[in-house]
Amino acid sequence: MADNLTAPATGATLATDEISGVHYPRNKLGFGADGTYADVTTGTPLPVTTITGFATAAKQDEMIAAIEAIPGGGGGGGDATAANQVAGNALLTDIAASLDGAVYYPPTQPVSGTVGISGTVPVSIAAPVAVTGTFWQATQPVSGSVSITGSVAVTGTFWQATQPVSAASLPLPTGAATSAKQDEEIAAIGRVGTRAYAAGITRLSVTSTSAASAAITATEVLLHASAKMYVRAGAAATTNDIPLEAGEKFHMRITSGQTINAIRDTADGTLNIVPVA
Repeated sequence: MADNLTAPATGATLATDEISGVHYPRNKLGFGADGTYADVTTGTPLPVTTITGFATAAKQDEMIAAIEAIPGGGGGGGDATAANQVAGNALLTDIAASLDGAVYYPPTQPVSGTVGISGTVPVSIAAPVAVTGTFWQATQPVSGSVSITGSVAVTGTFWQATQPVSAASLPLPTGAATSAKQDEEIAAIGRVGTRAYAAGITRLSVTSTSAASAAITATEVLLHASAKMYVRAGAAATTNDIPLEAGEKFHMRITSGQTINAIRDTADGTLNIVPVA
């Protein structure tokens, strides 16, 4: 199987190394701050910060010089001898002790510049920190719309005991007395005991069916019933109309030209109709 793969959606080629039928992606190492990127090259090497206690070229040079300074034995200057081995072992022990006691990652690291934090970082404060100042004024300025939830008590004087009213005229309630109606009432009172009756009397026979008089030229009539009956002006009478007892006299206002209609209760009778002049 050949190296590299072709993405089906775009046709782009993905760099891989095919090993035993499995493609392993090839990656390039780069670095950079947020929004920047640079490939690692000899011209732009990966930045590395030296931590106190790490091995350095200078330290390695010192160790090489110390090893080379070990005195030679009976051989040609640097030959290995039991004494040199003891000295070498002692030097290696010192190196091991130095390495064991070295601090490569101190608990507290000095930091300078800007540090970006991703996620949640717990922060602890060793001692109380006093916070002073005025953060909420007694009276807060408010602009725009304010919504209130619940009940809010409102106090103060909003409605005076006596309210000033100015109006040229006020509407009267339905059926209220007016000067025109009072004039009509005064005129009606003036007619009490002064009615004049026409000479003609209409006698209407009343039976179980509604009987009607001729048209009457008057605006008021005097009715007298010889038996209990029911009367109505301008239309056929029913037992739901105005009842007249036997011998009762009754004044009725009508429209001139209307008829007087009557129907008996239980017995036939006569209705005497007298126009008021």
